[in-house]
Amino acid sequence: MPPVWRGRRGGGSDRGNRSRAAPASAVAACCLAVGAAGGHPAGMVLVAAAFGVLQWAVVAADARLQESVGDRAGATVTSMAGVGSEAVSVLVFAGCALGSTRMAPGPLVASAAVPCPVVALAVWWEDRRRGR
Repeated sequence: MPPVWRGRRGGGSDRGNRSRAAPASAVAACCLAVGAAGGHPAGMVLVAAAFGVLQWAVVAADARLQESVGDRAGATVTSMAGVGSEAVSVLVFAGCALGSTRMAPGPLVASAAVPCPVVALAVWWEDRRRGR
């Protein structure tokens, strides 16, 4: 079990950090794009950091969803969210497979980072609107 998940289950690694998830995801997307498009092996450090931050953001969002849903529906809602997440993952993999026929791996991974700041901005805007 990855340490970030263990921390979440052991008491909440995301407490007080929710307002930081959206900006951190936007920065991670930039790190992913720069690291992947750079074409230098040192860029993998940026790619690895981006994946770590994005995984943290997913865990924080999962915890947030779990807290916002009642006890009776919690398992069903989080399971359906997991199914939706996996469906999006399959679509991303299919896009990478199709894109790999036309692009090199670096630019392809960098292009995959494009939606992340858009989603981060939408989450940040919604949090600001709700006063979180």
